[in-house]
Amino acid sequence: MMKKDNHRGSVLQIVLIILCTICFFLTIYVSDLEQKFLIYKNIAIMERQKNYEVMLIHYYKKTLKDDILISDEFNISGHQFRYSVDIDVNSYIITTTFLHPYFNYDMVCEIDNESYQVLKLEYKEKK
Repeated sequence: MMKKDNHRGSVLQIVLIILCTICFFLTIYVSDLEQKFLIYKNIAIMERQKNYEVMLIHYYKKTLKDDILISDEFNISGHQFRYSVDIDVNSYIITTTFLHPYFNYDMVCEIDNESYQVLKLEYKEKK
């Protein structure tokens, strides 16, 4: 009779270890899925932001060729942009501030007065 009781206890321990192992791997799997979801969400935001940057530079160049570019602030799909234009001797220096809940930075774009080509493009993190 004693052997059957000990055997039942060891079977219960094995089942408990298997259940704990399954719970552990499920927890790791769910946390991995959560992190991947956040990564893909952030990548999508960064790609959209990059598209806005390209679109803004195109807008700056086109406006400088055809019209006068003055400082302005606007909002596209919940993304707020603010830019200021400084005129240097041979170029326009346009500082664009991107305001978003996930990031906040400045993009400084220098465009030539005559050829309207981008001479310099740099990013500055705001603290």
